[in-house]
This record gives sequence, C-alpha cells and structure tokens, in this order.
Amino acid sequence: MILLAPISILLLSLVAAESSLSQVKNDQLIDALTTADFTHPQRSDIYFDDGASDGTVTELGSPVECNYTCVVPLPALKAIAALGPNSIPLLIEHLDDTRLTRATFRHRPVPVGFVALDLLMHFTGYRDSRMYIPDCSDDGLGACVQPGFYFRPDQALQTQMALVKTNWKRIQKEKTIQFVYPNWWR
Repeated sequence: MILLAPISILLLSLVAAESSLSQVKNDQLIDALTTADFTHPQRSDIYFDDGASDGTVTELGSPVECNYTCVVPLPALKAIAALGPNSIPLLIEHLDDTRLTRATFRHRPVPVGFVALDLLMHFTGYRDSRMYIPDCSDDGLGACVQPGFYFRPDQALQTQMALVKTNWKRIQKEKTIQFVYPNWWR
C-alpha cells in the first residue's frame, strides 16, 4: 500500500506533464494562424461580403485533381484539422483571441478569433441546428448562422467575441458537436 502512493504520484505527474505539453502544442497551432500566409491567387482579401459568398481560409492551399475543386490545405490549418474532434474545443477557446492574422477583410487584418470561427464553422459542417439555420439558402457574411454564434470580421468587438465563445462553449459542453473534415481537403 505504501509503495502505491509514490507510483500514483508519479503517474499523476506524468499525466500532468503530458497535458501541459499538449497545451503548449495546441497554443503553437493557434499561434501559427498569426503568421500563416493567407494569400489568394485571384483576390486581395480572403473574406468579403458581396452577397454571393464570404470567403474562407479553408479554400486556400495547393490545388489538386478531383471531381470538384480540391486543395491541400495550408499547413497551419491542416495541423489544427489533424486534431480531429479535439480541434473543436481548441477553436472555441480562441474565439475571443484578438491577435491579428494576415487574412484580410476590406484590406484590414482579421483577428485570430475570426479565423477560428471560420474553421469551426467548416469543421462542424453547418449541420447542427443549434448553431445553424436549417434549410437556409442565404449567402454572405454570417448567413444561415443562428444569432449569437457569429461575429463579423470588421465588427469583432471583445464583447461580441466573448458572447459567441460562451454560446459555442455551452453547446460544446454537451459533447455533441460533430467534427467534419472538409471534403474538399486532400
């Protein structure tokens, strides 16, 4: 019985160290969003509001052959997606991250929180009616997203970002958010 106590302490220490290393790695994955090269070959801004689409970093990468438009995603994005379902809480945790990225909207950099929101929306596949409006055919920035689950890149106030983060966390606590790997990524 006495020998078990030191072994238990050692095991708990190892688990804590592993958790700490995992957190450092996850922080590095998010840090990479601040320096990732989010340039698009045909347009200057990644995000735009033209009524037909709003743009996304998930379309960026090296084109590859497939039945429809496919890309090998940027390494910074692919590394986050490689976490699979574990990417969801990581992205939610950074929805209020105000550090700027090289992704732009109206020629201005957008915050990490908005890129996290973009990834989160694509990694959840727009299928969950708690976050998305079912059978919605609208388009543009924030179209088809339930109120309180989206903020615009040019109006990303800390209070709005925090509210969106709170709402996503509330749903995530139910452990029912499904991770969906973007089908156009190879």
